[in-house]
Amino acid sequence: MLGEAYSRDLQVLITSLPQTIRLPPSHERFFELSGPSTPYENNTRRAVRTNIRARGVLVPEHSLHAVPRNPVPSTIFTKDFSKVGFGFIADQQYYPGEVVRAILATFWLRIEITQCRRIGDLCYECGGTLVSQHAPSPDAFSFLSSRNP
Repeated sequence: MLGEAYSRDLQVLITSLPQTIRLPPSHERFFELSGPSTPYENNTRRAVRTNIRARGVLVPEHSLHAVPRNPVPSTIFTKDFSKVGFGFIADQQYYPGEVVRAILATFWLRIEITQCRRIGDLCYECGGTLVSQHAPSPDAFSFLSSRNP
């Protein structure tokens, strides 16, 4: 089944990549938090966020001219999702306007970065707007064929 192959390929990819994110002590309970995000005063978000914590893979697709990137995958921690956006933790900074591919357990996404802030050494909290969402498919891993001639 395609879903089984996708899950297996994602797990192999995640375990083959170095896990370099360093969550600061203030985030020691990061993986314990899940469910609807608590709204705060003066919240101007367009959609409700839901905290979902998991590991995934991020691949730069379109970089900025000032900060060129190769399509090298890295691990991420998912933070939250909404109908229009996605938040994650990464080991490097991304810049507004960059487009990245996030490969997750049950689907994959293309995201345009809208914000990213450093919260510690090798720890950046990033967020972006959903460009497209895709069901599990081999297309999620298409960047691998361009890396291995």
